[in-house]
Amino acid sequence: MRPTIPYLDKFVMEAGLDADALFDAIAATPAVRERNKRNKTSLIRHTMYGTWSPIGYERGGYRNPQPFADLPDLYKPLLAAVSEYAKLPLNYVSVAAYETELDYMNFHTHQEDYKRADQTVYCVSLGEIRTLALRPGHIEKIGRVEKFIPDADKSKYEYITPAHGSLYVLPSHYNRDHQHAIPDAELPCGLRICVNFKYIPVSTGPQVRWGNKEEFPDAVYVGKANSRGKFDCPASPFGNVKKLKPGPYREYVLDLVKEPCYAQELEKLRGRDLLCPWCKSNEKDCHARVLLELANA
Repeated sequence: MRPTIPYLDKFVMEAGLDADALFDAIAATPAVRERNKRNKTSLIRHTMYGTWSPIGYERGGYRNPQPFADLPDLYKPLLAAVSEYAKLPLNYVSVAAYETELDYMNFHTHQEDYKRADQTVYCVSLGEIRTLALRPGHIEKIGRVEKFIPDADKSKYEYITPAHGSLYVLPSHYNRDHQHAIPDAELPCGLRICVNFKYIPVSTGPQVRWGNKEEFPDAVYVGKANSRGKFDCPASPFGNVKKLKPGPYREYVLDLVKEPCYAQELEKLRGRDLLCPWCKSNEKDCHARVLLELANA
């Protein structure tokens, strides 16, 4: 049965590339198997050969990327071929691997992509054939957190076996209405490498950074005083201490800057990235977005 997602069985070879040579070249580079963030006594059940991105990776952890400009040459011909197919200047490459039948990846979506218009992922499979599992579902907002609720009807699940040198595409909407996984295999098997590509729009000019000073040392903190671990920061003159929504907060700031001292403080924010550790999951209500607009008006 043909997969319901886009699938090209011999993509690498038809692009004029040597799938065997590419597999051997990647396999010869260092791979990392990090500790499980939820259980420090165990290791995650797959390895990573690296991630290269134009921005810092939102989820952090073992996939913290290197700059996309540092992408090794061995990936560039494949990047060019997949970009031509996608009709996009793909600028994110992440390389995961499953060394034996015991390696796997549980069902998941990419929550850091929820806010992007195009979340399509292009995946090139090299080496051992492993099953790709897809299950439908939907997103529910529980409090301030969006959670994926899988469909209980397992007859709707789909199982695909991508061949060595193939390309499959996880469409943009699959990040919100499907989860994907690489289950552990029932029979012994060898190394499978998956090279994942995405396009991430990159903002130019000053922007809001949702993180901490270690991640964004040049950004100006604009929150209230805080002394909780890595978010330890002194108070900003524009901290949203009243927890106002964007509209009322705008009026609050416009009233503040009638005073010369506050006007001078706002001017200091012009052209600077602004730092907020708190609003990553609720960006539309972040007061820093209002400040960024007012400071650069």
